[in-house]
Amino acid sequence: MKLRQGKSRAGQRQLLTQLQQPPVLPLQMPFTRSMFSVVSPGLGVCERFNASGVCETGENFCQTQGSEECFLKKVYEGDTVSYGYQGCSSLCIPMKLFNRITTVEFKCCHDSPLCNKF
Repeated sequence: MKLRQGKSRAGQRQLLTQLQQPPVLPLQMPFTRSMFSVVSPGLGVCERFNASGVCETGENFCQTQGSEECFLKKVYEGDTVSYGYQGCSSLCIPMKLFNRITTVEFKCCHDSPLCNKF
């Protein structure tokens, strides 16, 4: 790698350190509490659950309305689930995103109660 002329050695080291870091995935989708329709029991919602599947914040239920679907997002460090999210959204695209050590998996469902259960 060729460094630009005129940078101090400290600045060059900082730039090299930043460039050597693994890319950071956007681990949070732009879902907000206002996007969840908390109406009646039916679909599990947890704003954040831990690796053991225990809901840490925002445990509730929602019912999809219109074209909404429920989603389950799991974040893995290596092969181990680190944490995850559940909810309902009008946009859900099933996919897996990878970087060196982190995998983010999105699952979408709409066909049965609690289909997004962890």
